[in-house]
Amino acid sequence: MEREKHEYDVLVIYIPNQLSKMRELKNENVYFDLHDSIKIYCAGKGIVTQIIEEKSVHTNSDMAKIMWGLSTAIYAKAIGKLWKPKLTRYNTAYIGLSYVQSIKNKEKISIGCSQLFDSEGNGMELYLRPLKDPQIIQKNPYMRSGDACRLMNNLKRIYDESVPLHKLNRIVIHKTTHFTKEEMEGITNGLAGVGNIELLQIQEFSAWRTIRFQNDTATPFPVQRGTVIPLDKDTFLIWTHGSVQHDELAGKNLNYYKNGRGIPAPLLVKRFMGKSSAQELVNEILMLTKMNWNSGDGLYKILPVTLDFAKALSRVAEQDLVVYDRPYDFRYFM
Repeated sequence: MEREKHEYDVLVIYIPNQLSKMRELKNENVYFDLHDSIKIYCAGKGIVTQIIEEKSVHTNSDMAKIMWGLSTAIYAKAIGKLWKPKLTRYNTAYIGLSYVQSIKNKEKISIGCSQLFDSEGNGMELYLRPLKDPQIIQKNPYMRSGDACRLMNNLKRIYDESVPLHKLNRIVIHKTTHFTKEEMEGITNGLAGVGNIELLQIQEFSAWRTIRFQNDTATPFPVQRGTVIPLDKDTFLIWTHGSVQHDELAGKNLNYYKNGRGIPAPLLVKRFMGKSSAQELVNEILMLTKMNWNSGDGLYKILPVTLDFAKALSRVAEQDLVVYDRPYDFRYFM
């Protein structure tokens, strides 16, 4: 397959139910996931894959939904673009940061996972790097200043080597945990020359809930997607999941609510560094919730792609086959 990869764009791999016993093995000493192992192995060979599991096909009776999701996924992996967002700036890049702790040779190591996106929210590169002497706070790893500086240097170099059309002078970084003083110092040093750095902590789970009113009467539909409530000058709530009014979804002046049940919870966003307006940050988060092309079957995801994709990347980072300190094309892990 490696020798013939120039003859196809995407390799489709089918996993039947007979292999279910080989699907995964996870305990204190071993972490094996067949799906993720195939992804990381093929990434090292430069092969883009689409994995189809028999159980996924037969547990969903909506064949139209299956075929739509499969076709959009293959199209995106073959360097297609499903849609193009409305841009406010062309000189911005987005970075998602996450950490994972893995067992390698019976030794626990912390791995920094980063994802680089261009101004349109298109995935560019993924980068995995073991952390040297990470700071552990409440069981969560954080980068030391040196690690943060080296990581940002590498990501900026990757961006510059992509021959961008616009000079990079603004970078927005998303993370689910807070930014420590050492991380902020290292990020600033590593991105020397970039005029505007935004550091945002985005938490998916918060205790906030709201009821939508109209003319002093509670409505039968939840709060609208895109609703924002500021808590202070650097903290706000944003509902990336909620009701949407669009003629093509539910009819004129009618509400559409994705999945149709439950009370939507907002994202809690806290800024640790930056000078952009709150409205710009909100617009970017909403735009990035539509850019996870690994699942083209919905209008949006709750998390921006900077963080939504980090979950999958964190799992892949635990595999023994993973190679650190090298950029991976984004499509290999879709």
